[in-house]
This record gives sequence, C-alpha cells and structure tokens, in this order.
Amino acid sequence: MTLYLLKFSACLGLIYLFYKLCLENESFHLFKRFFLLLGLVLSTTIPLVSFEIPWYQEHVMEIVLPLKNANVIAEKIPAIENVQSEVRPTIDIPIWFYIYGLILVLLLIRFLRGLYLITRKAMSNQKLVYQNAHLVLIEEKIAPFSFGNYIFLDKSIYQSNGIETDILLHELAHVKQKHTWDILFVELFLIVFWWNPFLYLYKKAIQLNHEFLADKEVLAHTQVPTYQQLLLQNATGNALYLTSSSTFSITKKRFLMMTHHTSVTARILRGVACLPLILVLIAGFSDWSLGQKTEKKMQKSATIDAKNQKVKYKVSKMFPSKGEKNAVVIKEYSELTNVELEALKHPLMFTFERPTDEMLKIWTHPRCGIWIDEKHVPYQTLKKYTSKDFSHYFVSRLFKNAQVGQRKYQIDLMTNDYFENVYKKEVLENPLIIYSMGEGANQEQYRIELIKE
Repeated sequence: MTLYLLKFSACLGLIYLFYKLCLENESFHLFKRFFLLLGLVLSTTIPLVSFEIPWYQEHVMEIVLPLKNANVIAEKIPAIENVQSEVRPTIDIPIWFYIYGLILVLLLIRFLRGLYLITRKAMSNQKLVYQNAHLVLIEEKIAPFSFGNYIFLDKSIYQSNGIETDILLHELAHVKQKHTWDILFVELFLIVFWWNPFLYLYKKAIQLNHEFLADKEVLAHTQVPTYQQLLLQNATGNALYLTSSSTFSITKKRFLMMTHHTSVTARILRGVACLPLILVLIAGFSDWSLGQKTEKKMQKSATIDAKNQKVKYKVSKMFPSKGEKNAVVIKEYSELTNVELEALKHPLMFTFERPTDEMLKIWTHPRCGIWIDEKHVPYQTLKKYTSKDFSHYFVSRLFKNAQVGQRKYQIDLMTNDYFENVYKKEVLENPLIIYSMGEGANQEQYRIELIKE
C-alpha cells in the first residue's frame, strides 16, 4: 500500500508539473480540462497496472525437469487450503491507520454537509428559470456563484437590475459546461488522499481553467476591456464550499489569458508532448513483473551412454519389508533388465510453479518447516521474500515421527538463482528413476540411481 501511495503521488506530481510548465498559460482550455481529469485517472490506475516479461518465464519458470532427490510420500500431498485452515495470523493495525480513517470520515462529513447546505439554499429560496438554468435569489449579500444547475444571486441587487448580463453569461457557462462535476470529482480524491499536497494545487488548477472556459464564452459576446472592468467590480469571493466563483486572487491571470492566443502549431506540439509523458509514467510507475506462461516447454533429460558398459547403478526397493534381503542391488549397465532399461528413458518429471505472496504469509507459521535451496531456515525468514524471489515450491506433510514441536509441514522453496545455476545442472546429471513391478496389492516400486565414480 505504501508503495502504491508513493507511486500515485509521483505520477500526480509529474502531471501537475507538466501542466504548469507546458499547458496552463495556453488558450486551448477544453483540451486542458480533459488533460487534468485524465491525469487524476492515470495517477490512480498506472501504479495498479502490471506487465509481464515473457522471456524470463520461457527460460526459467516453464522448464520441466526430472525431480531430483524427492521424498515420495504414500499419502496425497496436502493442498494449500489444508495449511491455511490451521493458520490464523493476527493483524497488527498501526495507529496511523486509525488517524487516517478518522480524518477521512471527518472530510466525508464535511463534503456531505456542503452538499446539504447548498441544496437547502436552492430549495428554500425563490427560483427563476434562466436559459435552462435556475436563478436562486438569496436574502444576503453575496457575489454571484454557481453550483450544478443553479446560479445563486443577491436578491436585492437582481431585483434592482444590478446584475450585468455578462456576469450571468459567465455563471451560465459554468452551468452549461457542467464544471461542478469536475469539482466534485477532485473533492472525492481529496477525501481519500487528503494528505497529498499536489491534489490541492491540482484542484486550484482545475478551478482556474474553469474560469478561463467561462471567460471565453462571455468574450464571444462582449469586448475585453468592458468585461475586465466588470470583473474588477465583482472580484469578491464567497465562502460556500464546493462552489465555482470569481475571486480577486485569480483575476490577474484571467486578464492575461483574455489577450493570449496559442497558435495551431503550438497546440499540436504541446498536445503531442502529452504522449511521451504518459509513456514515461507507465514505464516508471507501473508494476513490471516476471510472470508465468501457460505453454509448457520440455527440457531433455540426461542421456545414457549405452556403449559404456562399466556405468553402475544402484537399484533399490523403495518400501522393503523389515529385514528383507537384497533391498539394494548394484548393477552395471549390461546387467539391467529390459524393464529397468525402459525405465531409464522415463525419469520422473514435474512442472515448476512459483508460490504466491499469500502462500508465503500462510507458511510464516511454527507449523511449517522451511527449506530454501535445500537448507533449513527459521520460518520467520519468509518475511524477507516475495513470490518473485522463488522459482518453485513443494509442500509435504510430515509423518508423526518426523514432526518437531508444532511443525507438521515441510515447505521446500527454490530461489531463481539456485534453480538456474545449481539445480538444473545437478538434476540433469542425476535424474530420479522410478518404476513398478507387479499389479494390485503385489505391486512394488523400485528406484534406480546412477553411481558416480
């Protein structure tokens, strides 16, 4: 979660910085509006995007090799669910989580209260229809402002014809272009990510661009000097939360924008520059992982040199009766039976599978004995690893005489480096050969091992 929040903040910060440097002072305001909204969406989703690199998996995760030195168990290997059902890990919730949740709840209450107050003002005061919007006449001294489909005005000034048409057109532009939805959208982000300073700057950028859009609508019907003089007379803000309004602090920027024009070439170049930005964000802040491919690739097992008649093998009965003689027999290649020769062609095989992070959490428990790269380690050691560190796992239930303390399961894990540089070499040189003789209750299993001189 911490990593996601850091990536989200970095993405949002870079998008905001790009906007301030390349787009804010340009006159294609509609494009800027959608850029800012899309930036919020990308900042939230890019850290959640995951890409897999197939090359790694073709050469490591999907290779099928003979099973080396495996302990054959008579009973079925227990499934993960069996281990999970017995492990009940405790969750230690840090104090900052409660502080974060409390602030989030307070901000949500503030948001809902703001909606309620505006709705109550709209419902409890006189309303007039004005070009598909509603004028709300309020019995108090306020500067004109808009919210949703409502334009709030000072009743006494309106009735004395003191509200200029250009001011109404400005607020009507906010209504027609549905700027309120942008504000509500960013406010929801502020409730969840209240600690992020970039979001407060981002909200101001969105509100300023709304003013640019509304001014452009008005200037299609009036002269710039006349409109600027009118804005100076009405540059008084209002204290209502969640509303769009004209304030003196941004009037200067609005004046400069009224006389600025961005050429077509500059618009195209700055618009195209957004694409490399998005690619950089995806490359830098998405999750690049080494996944698993579905296609299985086979690795050829070690071949036997049939001409070398001096090669020796140990043929042993896997489950001999107590005191049984000849449970282990040493044979040269020429002495092997046809059944044993055929068995050499079919070493025991299995497909490698990487454990999940959830499995590692379950196995971090006294009931599990952990072996990493054929070395026994404390079960707490798993906290230092993630699933990407391993190429393979093997779970087996321990017999009662092999259990130590609470330990009931043996978890064998193989790191990527050990698999590639040690295991593959050893397993091909010494494959595990198992074959059966007889049928039904009389069936017996034998193991053939190459004896290295």
